[in-house]
Amino acid sequence: MEQRQKESVRGTLRSRFVEGLAVCSAVISPLLLMSCPSAFASGQQHGFSIKVFTSPDDQFWNNSVIVEGEHQVMLVDAQLTKTSAERLLQEIKETKKLLSIIYITHEHADHF
Repeated sequence: MEQRQKESVRGTLRSRFVEGLAVCSAVISPLLLMSCPSAFASGQQHGFSIKVFTSPDDQFWNNSVIVEGEHQVMLVDAQLTKTSAERLLQEIKETKKLLSIIYITHEHADHF
């Protein structure tokens, strides 16, 4: 590979990493802030709740986050196995609210 091509590949990888980092920060920062007791006593008091769903599969400890608002639900990261996905879907259905956004934090198979 020529030096120019290597630099191009490095630049592309670097920019994709920075973009991914920015997106993760944009999602995780508000979630951390919302979970901070001094900032919010409880999400329920502000019209939303946050539930972390961890895959029950022993070999895949995969986390999804359900953010439930007054009228809609947002899902952050899906599950890997069909069984876990079905259980997660059941959790969402129990809210009786519209799933309006599915946000995938990164492109690994365990999240889509």
